[in-house]
Amino acid sequence: MMGGRIFPRLFAARYLPVVLAPLLALAAPPAQAQPNMDEWCAAHAETCGHFETAFELTNAIEVPLHRIDAILENARALSAVGLEVPARHNFEVALRNVVASYERLDARSRGLTDVGVAQYETGLTDDATVSFDGALEVALAIESDNDRARMVMEFAGDVAEIGLWERALEAAHRIPEDRPEYARALAAIALSQGEAGELEAAAATAGAIPEASTYRGQTLADLARLQAEAGDADAAEALIARAMAAAGSVENDAGRSFALQAVVNAELARGDLDGATAAAAEIPDQTVWIESQVAIAIAQAEAGDAEAAAAILAAARARADAVDGLGRVMALTPVVNGLASIGHWDAAAEAIASIDDQRHRDSLLYDVGRTARQVQDWDTALDFIEQIERERIRLTEIASLAADQHGAGVAPDQVAETLAAAADAAASADP
Repeated sequence: MMGGRIFPRLFAARYLPVVLAPLLALAAPPAQAQPNMDEWCAAHAETCGHFETAFELTNAIEVPLHRIDAILENARALSAVGLEVPARHNFEVALRNVVASYERLDARSRGLTDVGVAQYETGLTDDATVSFDGALEVALAIESDNDRARMVMEFAGDVAEIGLWERALEAAHRIPEDRPEYARALAAIALSQGEAGELEAAAATAGAIPEASTYRGQTLADLARLQAEAGDADAAEALIARAMAAAGSVENDAGRSFALQAVVNAELARGDLDGATAAAAEIPDQTVWIESQVAIAIAQAEAGDAEAAAAILAAARARADAVDGLGRVMALTPVVNGLASIGHWDAAAEAIASIDDQRHRDSLLYDVGRTARQVQDWDTALDFIEQIERERIRLTEIASLAADQHGAGVAPDQVAETLAAAADAAASADP
């Protein structure tokens, strides 16, 4: 009975093969091309017996999503230790489960894509190709225009994440160019290319995003940031100019704001505070403007100009205070986090105290306490944590603070004081 609680069916089904694989791999011969699982089991009866139990447990999971996820996780673990035949068998079982369990075409396409990604990442590229072909074919067979475009977009993004950019682009071009999903797919592909260091290809992909799309300027700016981080200031500057032009053509305030915010981040990445300030000044959305001002203030502080940083945050705070209702809390949140980031703890505390809703106060007290912990300002961290009204969170954070102190080599007596504070909080808590 106790064992059932410690090792429940779902845990066993998902992780028993993961635990067994490295142990059994010690006795298993080098992986050889076997036609099927039956022949492999005939040659490795004892090893196969262990896996049969795991297969039965996995197949007994009732929820299809959980069952397929467990099968794929087991396949990855088996492949990682060279047990390719049982790994391939798991993939085949996963494919059968996807087809049998998902009648909705969008779910089936997503399931086939998940299997293909796992196959590709374990080196079964030919098998992955078949799965991907099936996933895209199913997605294209969806009757609803909206659902079909969405699923093809998701497929393109998923295969782009594993570096299959040509396949991703082919899929994206199956979406009508006048649909927003087309632009979103190209944006996702461009970012994956850029993050992989393929910045020239990424710029070409981003350049294919329709000019009227809200994603064009944001994507170009994101790539400019990556160029700046890679040390190519000239390429970054050129992309920023293109991003600004694209942002200016966006009629939607939200879309233009996000594009300009991405430009701000790109300018900051290349160290151009004036350029960031100029881009931020054009942002129409209040909250996005405030977030950008906070980013600029933090950059000013890092550059050694604490006075300029404080002035920027004061202006952002004034703008946030002018917002009504819940919007004020949303606008004030980045300001509080910005104040904490530059060590203006008193100003952060005052801003938090001005919020009426206890849940939002607790959330910000938690965030600022975490920031203080990161810079090892233990007393400040404890001051903010002790103001959290929700007892469970307060107790957990005080205990975590003590653990951080111990890990940082803080004197035992100071750690003891923190633990004493936790004990006091626990004693005063409601039973």
